[in-house]
Amino acid sequence: MERRAGLGRPKILDLGCGPGLYAHRLARLGHQCDGIDFGPASIRYARQVSESEGLRCRFVCSDVRHANFETGYGLVMMIYGQFNVFRRTDARNLLQRSHCALASGGRLLLEVQTEELLRSAGNAAPTWYISDTNVFSDRSHLVLNERFWDDQSRCSTERWHIVDLESGAVTRHTLSCEAYSIEELSSLLSDAGFHCVEGFPILKGRPQDSPMFVIVASKT
Repeated sequence: MERRAGLGRPKILDLGCGPGLYAHRLARLGHQCDGIDFGPASIRYARQVSESEGLRCRFVCSDVRHANFETGYGLVMMIYGQFNVFRRTDARNLLQRSHCALASGGRLLLEVQTEELLRSAGNAAPTWYISDTNVFSDRSHLVLNERFWDDQSRCSTERWHIVDLESGAVTRHTLSCEAYSIEELSSLLSDAGFHCVEGFPILKGRPQDSPMFVIVASKT
């Protein structure tokens, strides 16, 4: 990651940081890292690890669409395909705000899900299973899963119908992902003020094993 982003030892903002897996690693290399994520459990874990190791990290529990970004970052990153989950209007706004958060010469790192991955996921057959506990519920429940792909909007949608096996109550969850080409992202980044946009087939490892591609853009 340091090689792809061309890092020295800048201040880093990790958008959608989860439990801080990457922020912790970067802090151990000498970086100061801020992370934002909307998952309370993830942020609690990230803070616990940071405090126990004395890492230079700060974690905020918030929706990145509405969180306040500080400024002066050498790197803003959003990895593991999280950029795809935002509507295009929200994605454009995130790019503009990331540009404002960066210091002059800072870089933005995006790891984006490929259209092939999203199309394949959207065309997958429905599934179901029974679980005692998972991210949806701590009670025994039935999970009904269905997926869709829309060619016109180039968007995949996944829905989970959770049936509580004791009460019969049903809850529903939906996740949509927007597909982008490198050319589309380059245009969005240019509109947001970025320059020197570079595309890479993978962040780390072998390209044929990755369902994502990488974009690095500079604020100059």
